[in-house]
Formats: sequence, structure tokens, C-alpha cells
Amino acid sequence: MDIELLEIRNFLALYPPFDLLEERQLNALPQRLQIRYFRQHALLPPLQALTIIRQGALSLLNPQGELQQQLSEGDHYLPDPNTPQQLQAIEDSLVYLLPSLRSNGYDNSSANLITTSASP
Repeated sequence: MDIELLEIRNFLALYPPFDLLEERQLNALPQRLQIRYFRQHALLPPLQALTIIRQGALSLLNPQGELQQQLSEGDHYLPDPNTPQQLQAIEDSLVYLLPSLRSNGYDNSSANLITTSASP
């Protein structure tokens, strides 16, 4: 595994639900991630992917622009297509995106998400 992918893998292993994965599942994840950078105050485009904050912080806003939750390093968020919400960068932020999880049965309360999607 490349050193860059190993670094991402080791980061994921520190945080739930990724810390519950088997070694082979955890090793498969970094190759599936997309990496995005957002500048402070930027509104993130609609993302249909599990969003994992690597560095920085994001605000989760309701349609009225009211703060619902703040996310920081190691936190993750999966948008609900039935609940309109917006993410905004509180500070310059680096995020990992893992697409197509909801179709694999993940919801924000289930560690099951990755076991299905990490399988090669």
C-alpha cells in the first residue's frame, strides 16, 4: 500500500465506525475515497456520499441557515435525501468522500455501512 493510502487508512482506523472494521475492509477503503478541499466559509455542493472530516470543521445548516451541528476532525456525515441540509466550511477543510453508501444500507447510526461497501 502506498504511504499516502496508508496514512489515510491509519486516520480512519482512529474513528468510529471505521475502528470496528476488519483489517482487509479497512485496507480497501482509502482507494475508494475522493479527497476534496473547501475554503473557509465555502458552501459545499450537495454531496451524496459519506463525508469524513480529515482536517478543519464544517457546520451543518438547516434550510433556514440555522446551525444544526458542527463537525470536526474524525466526524462523518451522510446526507439524508429527504431532509434538505447544507454544509458550510467553518475553516479551511479537507474532507474524504465515500460515495454510494446509502445504497449499501448505511445510515448515520449504523456501523454496517462500511462492511458492505468496503468489500472488494
